[in-house]
Amino acid sequence: TYTVLYSFMGGTDGAYPAAGLIRDAEGNLYGTTGENAQAGCTSYCGNVFRIDPEGNETTLHTFVGGNDGSAPSSGVVRDHGGNLYGTTLNGGKGAGSLGVVYKIDPAGKKNILHYFPETPKDGIGPDGVVLDSEGNLYGTTIEGPGTGCGFGCGIIFKLDSAGKETITTRFHEKGYWEAGYLVRDAAGNEYGVVG
Repeated sequence: TYTVLYSFMGGTDGAYPAAGLIRDAEGNLYGTTGENAQAGCTSYCGNVFRIDPEGNETTLHTFVGGNDGSAPSSGVVRDHGGNLYGTTLNGGKGAGSLGVVYKIDPAGKKNILHYFPETPKDGIGPDGVVLDSEGNLYGTTIEGPGTGCGFGCGIIFKLDSAGKETITTRFHEKGYWEAGYLVRDAAGNEYGVVG
């Protein structure tokens, strides 16, 4: 039986929820929208939202572009403490930034864990993260250091709990233009696809 839990109206609640959802033990759903009605935002700013089991929507964060980030094309992950983690493709610190990794705590406070600058050495356009049991985040970028792909072919990165980045894989001869989320197994192996 198909049931509509919530219909986005395109106002402050956002529009175009294209990424996947996650669910907590109480049955709440969490996700992101690609746009919102934030005044002055021209980069598909987007929201992070929660929908309770009765279908009531709460906007947890509204992206405003610039240092705050914009265009959350991926969903979020949630740790045991109820903190949410995700990425935006655009925005960040300074005019040349192209994406951030963010954290939203249970009280709704948002912090930027890492900024991706407009340079091939660090990766550009992070697109989703996964968590390990120690609280490290792993993700991919759509561009980054590498050869044969113009601005680069994308990377797999690791962020520790302090936000320090380590590049674990650079795509060039191994494939390029990552696509979608990583999956990690209990041994720490990472699985994904490239375009």
